[in-house]
Amino acid sequence: MPSSPRGRRGALDSFRVLPTTPTPPDADALTAAIVEAFKQPLEAPPTPGAEVVFDDDASPWYTLCEVRSVDRPGLLHAITVGFASAGVDVHSARVRTVEGEAVDRFEVTDRNGRKLASRRSAP
Repeated sequence: MPSSPRGRRGALDSFRVLPTTPTPPDADALTAAIVEAFKQPLEAPPTPGAEVVFDDDASPWYTLCEVRSVDRPGLLHAITVGFASAGVDVHSARVRTVEGEAVDRFEVTDRNGRKLASRRSAP
């Protein structure tokens, strides 16, 4: 079963920033803005009409979560805020759009590495 060191949490993301001015951003100001953002509560607008399906049988290790919704800016942010607020760890994601519809699939567990259904049966 894939695992990570207990108590260690992280996120991996990659961005390509294209300059809009000839002057690069101030590294200290950017660092301060990021640190301040981490102090703010997680918030995202609701996503009416999203269809969310959980499957505990398709994988021996993870609960599979599929989210289908009209694609829009901020949709992935809203989904991940929901996961973070619920204490869900995402182990892998396949994020795609098909004819204007987001079809996002995630392999998830609780913070203890268990399938989400095990929460209901755990003491």
